[in-house]
Amino acid sequence: MMTSVLDVRQVYLEYGSKIALNRVSFSVNEAEFFIVIGPNGSGKTSLVKVISGIIPLRDGDIMLLGRPMRQFSRRMLARNMAVVSQAIPDDIPFTVAETVLLGRSPCLGLLEMESRRDVEIAEQAMAFTHVTHLAKRRMNHLSGGERQRALIARAICQQPRILVLDEPTASLDLAHQIQVMDLMEQLRRTQGVTIVMVSHDLNLSAMYADRMLLMKDGSRVELGRPSDVMTSEILERIYECALLVDENPFTRTPRVIQSPRQWGRLSS
Repeated sequence: MMTSVLDVRQVYLEYGSKIALNRVSFSVNEAEFFIVIGPNGSGKTSLVKVISGIIPLRDGDIMLLGRPMRQFSRRMLARNMAVVSQAIPDDIPFTVAETVLLGRSPCLGLLEMESRRDVEIAEQAMAFTHVTHLAKRRMNHLSGGERQRALIARAICQQPRILVLDEPTASLDLAHQIQVMDLMEQLRRTQGVTIVMVSHDLNLSAMYADRMLLMKDGSRVELGRPSDVMTSEILERIYECALLVDENPFTRTPRVIQSPRQWGRLSS
């Protein structure tokens, strides 16, 4: 029997007169790879901010590990959920090792120093994300892909039950995109961490997601396995362009091919 670790119930959010989230509901199961997709302005990032407590919940309910999220203090929330934001800061003045060790902060008392065990957890997180060789390098001297892996290591260092990521592969090249997704899949499979991710990349999402939530204009449109959500009929209606959905020959998951508007002229 699947155990739900995150329940979003009728969440509503507006910015002025604009509705960002319109009564969105869904559940995420323990150790699930759950990916949210949708066009620009569909409410994906707003959803991440509400789920992670960055934006206070005003209307609706969110249950985290069977308890209302309103009951969690910031520290207790950080002990159970780690967040990797969309923007990759390029001005962090710390070394990789120092940055990753910051992930232990929610587990420490006031003025408490990191123990040897905390350092070991940070070292394990760096090894898991393949940044150990960068430990003494400053974050602002790294490439975008290296910084992203270091920030993921910091999140893993929190030892969360749920890891929330907003577009973690958006600024990465193809090799680093696969590397990040493989890391998330390994984390889910070996440590039972639940992955909740926002992504623009439909094909990458289809290869890794257990289930996908498709959003548009702040509303839930479809929820299900990639094969249920990623059909030509559904995606053309949501993205408002001509698309072909066939099968990825490597993974047997849906593959989306966009058709140029001037296809007839280009192919002649």
